[in-house]
Amino acid sequence: MRVIVEGVTFERLVDAAFNQIRQYSKSDVAVTIRLLEAIACIATYTRNFKQREALRRQAEMILNSSREQISHEQDQKDVQERYHQVIKALKQNLFG
Repeated sequence: MRVIVEGVTFERLVDAAFNQIRQYSKSDVAVTIRLLEAIACIATYTRNFKQREALRRQAEMILNSSREQISHEQDQKDVQERYHQVIKALKQNLFG
């Protein structure tokens, strides 16, 4: 008997790790901020454009959800600041 299994890609792993949490916590400011902080941390370990793009895409979805679901202005600013930290981390890894 032979088992053929498709390997796990970084992109699928990122989606599996973040999609459900993002979807169920989109109105929770603390969870939203922690998700973005986790993405910024993971970004420091990425090795190529595809990996950084997977993280950027998740961060963008988190930001868009927060714009729709979080009404307090200061909370929006906090989320936006964490999003910019993600983008900075992704760029540092790219150029640094």
